[in-house]
Amino acid sequence: MNLFKKIVSCALLLLIVIAPSSLAEDKKTPPPAPREFALKKLFETQKYDVEAVADSIEYSRDMKKVIAKGNVVLTYRDTKLTSDYAEIETETKVAYARGHVIVFRNEEPTAHGNEIEYDFEHESGKFPDGRLLATPWFAKGEDIQQIRKGLAVVNQGSITTCDRERPHYDIRAKKVTIYSGDKMIARNVTIYALGKPIFWWPYMVIPLKQNHYPISVTAGYNSRFGGFVEVSKGIAINKNISGEIQADWRARRGVGGGAELDYDYGIWATGVMKAYITQDKRAPKPRAEHPFDELENRERGMISWRHRTDLDPYSNIQLRYNRLADEYFLQEFFQHEHRAEVEPQSFVTLTKNSEHYGFLAHFEKKMNTFESLVERLPEFRFDWKNQPFFNPRIFYDSQTSFANLNKRFSRSDYNEDVVRTDSFHEWSAPMKWKEIKFTPYINGRGTYYSREKESDQDQFRAILGMGADLRTQFYKTIPVTWRRAGIEINHLRHVMEPSVQFQHLNSSVSDETLSRFDSIDRLDDANIVTFGLENRFQTKRVVAGKMRRVDFVSLNTFLNYEMHPDGRTRVGLFEPFEEPGRTSSNFTILSQEIVLRPYEWLQYELRTDYDMERDAFRILNQDLLMKVRRLKIIFGHRYTNSIGELQGSSQFVFDGRWVINPLWTVGGYLRWDSETQDLQEWQLSATRDLHDFLFDFGYNVRNSDISNSNKTLFFNLRMKAFPFIHIRGGGNYSSFGEPRIGDTIAGANQSPISQQRPETYEFGSA
Repeated sequence: MNLFKKIVSCALLLLIVIAPSSLAEDKKTPPPAPREFALKKLFETQKYDVEAVADSIEYSRDMKKVIAKGNVVLTYRDTKLTSDYAEIETETKVAYARGHVIVFRNEEPTAHGNEIEYDFEHESGKFPDGRLLATPWFAKGEDIQQIRKGLAVVNQGSITTCDRERPHYDIRAKKVTIYSGDKMIARNVTIYALGKPIFWWPYMVIPLKQNHYPISVTAGYNSRFGGFVEVSKGIAINKNISGEIQADWRARRGVGGGAELDYDYGIWATGVMKAYITQDKRAPKPRAEHPFDELENRERGMISWRHRTDLDPYSNIQLRYNRLADEYFLQEFFQHEHRAEVEPQSFVTLTKNSEHYGFLAHFEKKMNTFESLVERLPEFRFDWKNQPFFNPRIFYDSQTSFANLNKRFSRSDYNEDVVRTDSFHEWSAPMKWKEIKFTPYINGRGTYYSREKESDQDQFRAILGMGADLRTQFYKTIPVTWRRAGIEINHLRHVMEPSVQFQHLNSSVSDETLSRFDSIDRLDDANIVTFGLENRFQTKRVVAGKMRRVDFVSLNTFLNYEMHPDGRTRVGLFEPFEEPGRTSSNFTILSQEIVLRPYEWLQYELRTDYDMERDAFRILNQDLLMKVRRLKIIFGHRYTNSIGELQGSSQFVFDGRWVINPLWTVGGYLRWDSETQDLQEWQLSATRDLHDFLFDFGYNVRNSDISNSNKTLFFNLRMKAFPFIHIRGGGNYSSFGEPRIGDTIAGANQSPISQQRPETYEFGSA
């Protein structure tokens, strides 16, 4: 009985519990919505920008904070933070992290330390006992504060380019303000070397741009200047404007000074302005027969301005302005600028390009009395680019120009001037059958001159031209692999490209009756056939750790055959005129290019132009480059024959470098003129690697138009991170431009000869 009562009681209790649920099901009441996972909602991108990845992540709803542990990665826009532990306030986007903390911006590390408090929203933070990276500078301090994006302050810290824990040198300061990409300002500065103080300075500005340096000191002695000291100090006004100021003292010449200002406002304006002046006690007399034999005391200087504005990706304005005291000024005081541009000119050019056409407006004027140039005030040119002409098989291009030309001579009132209008049009029909390419074309040019060379009579010249280009390609692959005498062959391929080019020009006016300002005025009657044959033997080799194609033998030959080389055909489209001279047809110029790469460490190149009429070379250039382990040798020969008023030259160049060990490199350099039997320059030098610095020293002897046997004992202590930051003694020393042969194929700066028309055929302004 008791058992029965217990069973009934349990049944009634179960009924009471189940009944509400059953009734709810009868009414089809929807179940309560599942509770959302807080962490998933926290990092939805539409509400929160901070993303967190870690081994363990916890979320505190009350504190509105995410706690991440183990291999933490926090990402916000272009900023990323990694650490061992981090806490993130979800509303303020402020994070506290500790343990191997590193901050990245655009995947580049910018700061690291043991702990950090960082505001992702405002890009600010505090780095106690941390380190900042402003490439290539490292900054560390007791207290580092990131004020905002691009601005940081280091208190009681130091800066250096040495990446070691105990740097070889550092610049310690009470306070360092870092403007990213612009400059660093240090106050109460002490420079330490190997842990010892060597220099103190109250205030120092260090530009972060690569084109200027905090300070440069050059001291030494040479025969031209006597004892001298040259000091340059970099300045940074803001992130867009920087520069340097210069002060020089030369015992024999006097004092001088100047400034350089660089500005960069992106596409709107970039450029550099430079000025320098010196009271030279031993200045040459420019109008004297031997300027450096007659000296005088006078002011000398220069002003230059280079500017560029990009109106759009295909249009720009460029300006060059150069004023110099005389033609020798750059060679004496700014040899680097002189070698880059012997006669700097002044002009303003507007260029507009598009897919179908191009436009140019050019203004060029003589600014220095010693210059000889062609003024263009102005020149306008419109180019219609090569494109289909009402038919996909016919192509058309043209060039039309107007120019007010004035040929000005050095220190002379005599000049030649003309107003010229020129229009050139060409139609071509490229065709291809299998591997044979044939391109015939016709062209016409009309040129109006306001005057002739010897009279004020105006003149109109018409030139009709025609020609064709025929070429093909053959190749054969030989599946052979061998290594003999150290030469490695992995399959062999021979490529041969024969070509024939023909051009005919017929002019109504002789070029000798016109003043010559550029290549347009040098055009005259011509009938030239150019035969070409390009040969390349190719294989595959491992170069710089990768399997690449190598043209180990290249032989390109081109031969010009000129009919009636004096330019006077007996039968033409215009009435011929008689002129004494040879009219027979003959071969004229033989051009060859030979490039050999038998080994990875050996390269040889020979380029020649042989004048078959004069039976003499016009140009003969050759370079031999050897790289054997730690030894590098370059031998070069440059020969140019005299042509008209252009004086020829023959010069041998040798440069050698031997890396003795990771710390020492020695080398030498010389230039020898074989015509005058004169050793123009020679130099011996050595370089010592000091980890953060490179120390160069040596002896240089140079002969020039200014002085003979100018002997210089030089040294140069330069930073690896900033090679232009240096302390230098002895003045400028020689540098050698290596030949650009290319390790595998022709260098990118070289275009195949087959793509170059002979000089006689060039159209357009020089």
